Amino acid sequence: MKTSAHLPNLVLDAIGAGTWDWDIASDTVWNSKAYARILGIAEAEVHRPRHLWQDLLHEADRARVLAALEEAVRNGSPYSERYRIRRDDGSTVWLEDMGRLIESDGAAGAIRMVGAIRDVTEEMQVRSTLQESERRFTEIVESLPGGVVRYRVSPEGVSRYGYISPTCADLFGLTVEEIQADPFAIRSLFSPEDQAVFAEHFVTRRDNPHRFDRLITYVTRGGIRRHVHAVSTPARQEDGSTLWTSVLLDVTHQVELEHELTRSRELFLHSQKLDAVGQLSGGIAHDFNNLLSVIMGNLELIGEEGVSDTQNDYLSEATAAARRGSDLTRSLLSFARKAALKPQRLDLNDVLRNINPMLRRTLPATIDLEMALMGGLWAVEVDRGSAENAVLNLVINARDAMPKGGKLTIETANIRLTDDYVEQRHETVPPGRYVMVAVTDTGTGIPPGILEQVFEPFFTTKEVGRGTGLGLSSALGFSKQSGGTTRIYSEVGVGTSVKMYFRAVPDAADRPPLALQPGSGDLERILLVEDEDAVRRVLRSILEREGFRVLEAATGDEGLQLYLEARPVDLVLTDIVMPGKLMGTAMVKEMRKHDPDLRAIFISGYPNEAAIHGNGLQADDVQMMEPVARLDLLRAIRKVLAT
Repeated sequence: MKTSAHLPNLVLDAIGAGTWDWDIASDTVWNSKAYARILGIAEAEVHRPRHLWQDLLHEADRARVLAALEEAVRNGSPYSERYRIRRDDGSTVWLEDMGRLIESDGAAGAIRMVGAIRDVTEEMQVRSTLQESERRFTEIVESLPGGVVRYRVSPEGVSRYGYISPTCADLFGLTVEEIQADPFAIRSLFSPEDQAVFAEHFVTRRDNPHRFDRLITYVTRGGIRRHVHAVSTPARQEDGSTLWTSVLLDVTHQVELEHELTRSRELFLHSQKLDAVGQLSGGIAHDFNNLLSVIMGNLELIGEEGVSDTQNDYLSEATAAARRGSDLTRSLLSFARKAALKPQRLDLNDVLRNINPMLRRTLPATIDLEMALMGGLWAVEVDRGSAENAVLNLVINARDAMPKGGKLTIETANIRLTDDYVEQRHETVPPGRYVMVAVTDTGTGIPPGILEQVFEPFFTTKEVGRGTGLGLSSALGFSKQSGGTTRIYSEVGVGTSVKMYFRAVPDAADRPPLALQPGSGDLERILLVEDEDAVRRVLRSILEREGFRVLEAATGDEGLQLYLEARPVDLVLTDIVMPGKLMGTAMVKEMRKHDPDLRAIFISGYPNEAAIHGNGLQADDVQMMEPVARLDLLRAIRKVLAT
């Protein structure tokens, strides 16, 4: 064994390293003062059994260190390990321990090994802190809805990637290796506009780099459309290059949600506008119906007086014009969803077959009409006349969109609207079973800017004198009033398809229509209540000519008083909305307190006025919408009196 005088290493002592000298045969160790200080050993420069050092080893490191030391002794290989020890004072330090075999005997084996230790606790703490920081950074990056990349742009404009987070693979549909291999792999997915912006910012202006912040829309390698908010921060390097750190946040869901909210807001505002126009149109139509009632009633009365042929022609023209005016108001009321409808159980295929000859006469020879009617079509409950008129309006629109000819297809189908379909498309109808009637043409199509306006009343792209602009609006109003809706799809140069949806009804046996019993009207008393003087005079004339005795009042209050004074009466014929305290429904309700079986016919501008102004109706009460033709009125009266 060498003496201590031969072994001190002043250089190692100067740098804080301690030396050791292990006599393998006696299994004793000599250590320097620095060694003793590092291990926290009280005595320095002494020989001690090796197991005292071994006892200081941290239990988590002991097996690994002893195995490495034994292998170095056995093979004569260098020994180098980092491990922890527990000092006698309870503290733990990290050591870097290195040694080598310097004496051995081939027969006897290893004799002597020397080495040195160094306290690397502070270094290991720094490394642990860095590792923890990197771990947290990785967790943050991988938890981001996007990715992080770092790349360097050289003074010559050459890009080279450094760090690429694994999440970039999902973000762009590329592997990390593909991104590393091609600096333009990500940029190639962007639109030409965004590519130009990138080149301008990162290459052309590389001498003056500044923060980049932009929303980018692109399509991944797998064909998925995504929106990314890219924020890149530059850091100038000593060699003149720029190190960019880019955070790419996937905001696809937020952007799509904003688009949906914007679309929903636009649809809501458009719906509000249509409702406002509908209210205005309905009000105008209601008042106009009163005027038409007077005009048509007087024309019919004049015609019964006996006139010359020339005068009869004039009357016919005037009556026809009044009826056209009535049709116009019905279209307005249909748009406003206030048209008087008489729903009945129908097979829309039968309706279309019945009007097929008329539709073909409406179309020129240059337009080929095809019916694609689905077998087993579900039944619906709609007004037959309104359904026929809606289809006719759509066919006329399609005809006018094909001035040079084309193909027109009328199609029916059973459709199920699911909850998801209704929610995703912001439909205003509930989920369920519907029957679709589609009218599709191969015409000129409608530009997107105009397509949003086509359901507005009086809007038309036709020249003056060709159409009222109420075809689509009345079709929409009719379908909504019937519990459905109408949708339009169009592409310029390709054509247009308008689809009406009607709520399907459960299967049930058709009910036979009620038989009308004829009546003479002789001596039967009718109480007529109408606030419009002109309308009341016309109605009284019609009733008296048929032999009815007529009592008349101008308000509900007057009507009730007259009824109480002159009862009984056989029938009350009344308007609904009138001045005074009592509406027509409330007036009849008061009368029925005295005569529960009192029969009544309600005449109004809107079919839902009765529900709005009080529940005075019974199941067999008749409602009629102004203007009422004389024969229709008399037929209704005879029907009620016969029950």
